[in-house]
Amino acid sequence: MVMATRTILVVMIGVVGLAVGSVAGPAQSAEFRTSVRGKSLVRQATYQASDSDAATRSDPADAVVQPAEPLPEPRRSVVRDLPETVLDSTWLEPQAEVAGSGWAGSCGAGCCEPGGCGSGDCGPCVAPCYGWTTWGSFEFLLWWRKHQELPPLVTTSPLDTPSGMAGVLGESGTQILYPTDQQGGGVRPGARLTLGVWLDPCELSGVGGRFYSLGEMTANYDVDSNELAILGRPFYNLTLGQEDADLVAFPDYSVGALSVRSDSDVSGGDVFFRRFLCGDGCRRIDLLAGYQFAALDSDLLISSHRTSIRQQGGSIPYGTVIDMYDSFEVTNRYHAGEIGLLGQYDRGDITWSLLAKVGLGNMKQRAEVRGFTATHVPGMPVTTSEQGLLALRTNSGVYEENVFTVSPELQLNAAYRLTDCIALTCGYSFIYWNHVAQSGLAIDRVLNTTQISGELDGAARPALLHEDAGFFVHGLNFGVQFVW
Repeated sequence: MVMATRTILVVMIGVVGLAVGSVAGPAQSAEFRTSVRGKSLVRQATYQASDSDAATRSDPADAVVQPAEPLPEPRRSVVRDLPETVLDSTWLEPQAEVAGSGWAGSCGAGCCEPGGCGSGDCGPCVAPCYGWTTWGSFEFLLWWRKHQELPPLVTTSPLDTPSGMAGVLGESGTQILYPTDQQGGGVRPGARLTLGVWLDPCELSGVGGRFYSLGEMTANYDVDSNELAILGRPFYNLTLGQEDADLVAFPDYSVGALSVRSDSDVSGGDVFFRRFLCGDGCRRIDLLAGYQFAALDSDLLISSHRTSIRQQGGSIPYGTVIDMYDSFEVTNRYHAGEIGLLGQYDRGDITWSLLAKVGLGNMKQRAEVRGFTATHVPGMPVTTSEQGLLALRTNSGVYEENVFTVSPELQLNAAYRLTDCIALTCGYSFIYWNHVAQSGLAIDRVLNTTQISGELDGAARPALLHEDAGFFVHGLNFGVQFVW
């Protein structure tokens, strides 16, 4: 009886087991987890059991349990894990999204590994990163700029030169002391920062911005009568109809000093949208469009200090001190739209890039001209005047003008990849503006001297010269490039 009961229980358990197996057996699943850029992804594969599977399935008692191989660590790379779909076309136009991935386009497996470019069919080296990618760079600049255009400002003559000829341009023995060469055209350090972000995981569209600034270029010149007994400031005397000079220092007449200070500053940047046009596993070309700005400033200050030492017979009493200043401050503000192309060529650890774009917009030019003279006659109060020598009533004030300006830019860079996320860069940059006002161009050397000591009689000179010229900066850049 007991044996029969046990037999019935075994049969019932077997039947229940078969019933459960028939319900749960047709579908089984395997689940694994991985991580891309810190985001946990869960992938699940489902398969259907078949009769052939059951026939070939070995007895569990005979199976040897193998330890599970650990999943490989995810690669953190500029080129991330890509779907194993290979496009038929070498040059890619944006494709339809891969279902469920939020990613368009594809790249052959291993195509974008170092050294893999150019082998087999490769789509673009774009990345289904399951998130936005940010890129950027910081560069140290060694750039030159176009020199400052200045007229002759300081002259001297031999000691035996008569006072009426001393320091006058065109006279025998007259020497130009400043400027003697191209001013403000040397190399200056600077910096440029670039930041951007892709708007889609396929890296087809992105936005970015750049800002650069060059160190202030300063040129100073100082001279006094202890070095040279004759010092003059040359100009064209409209009243006399000939070249003339204001003598700051002359033997037995006056002693004094002259100083010229010239400053210039350049900065700018842009904000742009970039869109993938075409490319393959090693190359891509993007269209760029956006807004750019630039600030181009230059200042010029000419100052003189003189003391009369003539004992008698002079128009200026002995011991009279005269301080004179001429100031020319010019600013340029450029606002424009821009359009261009950015090409990139990847060869393993080195990536070449070429940027060519042009800006079209408005250059707002502003010039401020000021003069000042302080005269101190011994025993009398100091008198002042809002005039200098080159800055008189006829050209003093603030003037503004708007000019349509074109600004092409060219940039060639090479990036050497140190890690998957960091690269060293070096290259060359060139930027040009075809209308830039400068402080030296605002100077009018033609003076109607009647207004210095009285009312203006004749032509209103000097006048503010609305002149500009082309201006450029160019040079080398070294830096670091990063993605994250």
